[in-house]
Order: sequence, then structure tokens, then C-alpha cells
Amino acid sequence: MIKLIGTTHLIPKEEIEKIIKEENPDIIGVELCQTRYNIFVNNIPQSNEKDDSILGQISKEQRKKAEKENLDYGSDQKTAMFYAINNKIPLLLVDKDIIKIKQEMTQIPIEEQTYLQNELLKFQKESLQKEVDEVEVIERMKKDIPISYKVLVEWRNTFIIDKIKEAKEKYPNKKILIFLGKGHIKVIEEGDRKSVV
Repeated sequence: MIKLIGTTHLIPKEEIEKIIKEENPDIIGVELCQTRYNIFVNNIPQSNEKDDSILGQISKEQRKKAEKENLDYGSDQKTAMFYAINNKIPLLLVDKDIIKIKQEMTQIPIEEQTYLQNELLKFQKESLQKEVDEVEVIERMKKDIPISYKVLVEWRNTFIIDKIKEAKEKYPNKKILIFLGKGHIKVIEEGDRKSVV
């Protein structure tokens, strides 16, 4: 059995641990890849990495803003990951590798890169805790920046669905709890049913 938990990436450690204890899964899945796993486990300071890509700029701004607002951006995924490691629970990394995503982002046309830069400027003026309608954001991306939408949302969703399908086949009698950003949940639940049922 697989259960998906839709999160914001700012949920406190205590709340994530409470969910895991209540669900008591055999396996924990997180919206991370091997590259990001290595960064967190080896405690590599991401802020020292030179990354001028638009995705790198967005990530850097999110970390900077979280620090300023005394928040831990990505606390949901990191907490679930370390809970699995510390409690010797098998861990599934279900997201596409960040290096591959950055490579795919080189396909984004200049007008969409400009759009993303402008969105980043708006983001700098807002609080991370501001309520966001993920569905509305994704629909706007699909309409305004279709190539970026494919790279950042659609292709990742397809990858995650395939990972979930693999997990179902590999662990048919296990309870698997997977933490994903809320924006992915609806499409992945629908796509997973189509691919597996």
C-alpha cells in the first residue's frame, strides 16, 4: 500500500515525525534525488556552490529567505529522510536528479528565462509563509511558460509516477509513505492510478 502526503516544504520537523509515527510505514519515500541526498547526508554547504542557472538562483533565494525568516526550507523532506536513516527504515528517493533537471532547463527559451527572472524578483519581496495556491501556480506556468512547465513539473511528475510504480512492484505487501510537495499530488495520484490499475 502506498500513501502520499502532500506537504509544503516548510512543515516543522515535529509535524513530519508525528505523521511518520502515526502511519508506521515499512518504507519512506521523499521528493529528493541521489545528488540532493548526498548533499544533505554529507552536510555540503549549498550556498558555497557556484550555480548561475535559473534553478540555482531560485534555490539560493529560497534558502536565503528561509534563513532570514528563521525557517528551514525543505524541512519536510530532510526530516523524513533522516528519520528513515536513523530508524533503519528503507528509503526511496523518488525525484529526478537535480543535475538532469538543470541540463533539461537549458532547453528553456530566453523569453521564459526572462519570465522566471521577473518571478524571482517578485518572490524576493514576499514572505515564504505567504499562502500559495499550488494548482493556480501550476496552471499559470502551463499557460505562460509551457517549456518550463514541462521541465519543472510534467517530466518530474512522470518520473515520480514511474518510481512509485516500481516501488509497488518491488514491495507489494509493504506500507510505503511518500512525502511530496502539494503541487505534485493531484496529477501523480491520477497518473499513478492510470499506470498501475
